[in-house]
Amino acid sequence: MLHRIDKMELLKHIVFIACVGVVSAFTSIVLCLCVNFAYHVNQTFAWTLFFLPLLGVLSLALYKVFKLPYDYSTDTLVEQMRNNDVVSPTLAPGIIVGTCLTILGGGAVGKESSAFQAGASVSETLGRAFKLKNCFVDKQDRELYGYAALMGMSATFSALFFAPLGAVFMVLELTRFRNLSLPRFIAMIVSAFIAASIAYPFGIGDIIPHVTVLDMTPELALYTGIVGIVCGILGGVFGRALRFTRKLLKAHFNKPYVTVIVSSLVIVCLVYAFGLYDFEGSGMNLLKHALAGSIGTYDFAIKAGLVFMALAFGLKGGEIMPTLAIGGLTGCSVGQLIGIDAAFAGALGVITFYVGMSRCPIAGFFLGCEVFGWGIAPFLTIGVICALVGNRDYGYYGHGLLAEAHRQLAARHAAASAGTPNDAAEQRSPEK
Repeated sequence: MLHRIDKMELLKHIVFIACVGVVSAFTSIVLCLCVNFAYHVNQTFAWTLFFLPLLGVLSLALYKVFKLPYDYSTDTLVEQMRNNDVVSPTLAPGIIVGTCLTILGGGAVGKESSAFQAGASVSETLGRAFKLKNCFVDKQDRELYGYAALMGMSATFSALFFAPLGAVFMVLELTRFRNLSLPRFIAMIVSAFIAASIAYPFGIGDIIPHVTVLDMTPELALYTGIVGIVCGILGGVFGRALRFTRKLLKAHFNKPYVTVIVSSLVIVCLVYAFGLYDFEGSGMNLLKHALAGSIGTYDFAIKAGLVFMALAFGLKGGEIMPTLAIGGLTGCSVGQLIGIDAAFAGALGVITFYVGMSRCPIAGFFLGCEVFGWGIAPFLTIGVICALVGNRDYGYYGHGLLAEAHRQLAARHAAASAGTPNDAAEQRSPEK
């Protein structure tokens, strides 16, 4: 097979993989420094909360200058990756600055999904400079689409969470494993490990505390399933509510400046009136309390409400870390209710709530093992399965893999019944 490989093109790919790892690491480092500074200012000077409406308007104005859609978010990027659409080079500065502005004003958003967007933008821009083609010379179509962006998404996320496997499978699941090949998978894994290894010494990523993993017993397995079902259902409801609200506003009230101002004013009033300053930002502070087993019973609902008000109505920022925080708070509350170790239940909630929201079970499993240690794998297996089977296979990013596979099979069967089996093999049902 070696004679079919363009050796110079292969060398370009190897160099490109290393470059993506390095560039993605420093993209995440810059994002962390900027966001951490914005959050520090917000927590030091509580009055910055009152500037949230203005800061939200500024972020929309910035998107207009960069010629980005006002409603661009992670699910928009996911749709682009599924359709092999081009990612704008201005997305990286747009989402980094937009996220910082939201957090400076006290918005309950995170930076991990922002890293997804920035990584895709930077890496695809870098890929154009390399003019990459397929290494195999006998391929009819040697141009590569989406390859660089996918690699950048997984590498930047890996640099934040130091979880390369979770990052790679998250990107693959979100894009439905389309156009996947073994060389691409290896390239994504290598770049993700490079990015994580570079970023780790800086100590500025999201390091989630470990919890004590309990011994497996039949009773604990049952309680694990209960936590998985509850968090999976609530995560699914949360993800669908975000997606439905965003689509509803775009279809029937496409006035982004009005929605951002109104939602920001509501957030300001709630935070100021009830002193909810601890619920600002991504929620890492709350997650640490949840993994220590010391939270208020309804803290998860407060955090979920503030995150929903920020993300559903157009403020810029990410949803992944807030989702993990809400999951940790939910799991901790469920653990307190059913009488198991609240910190351990919080760890289960982190992953199962995320799985319910995203419909990415493989990524959730690996992310949980990398964050909490591989000893938690048996419990995560039970929790993730329960989060899936007890919930509709539809979340913030659209249909999950099971629903998508069913839709594909139904489309192929319908096409085969119509006498066009060849077309059926290529048909893809659009996302709804």
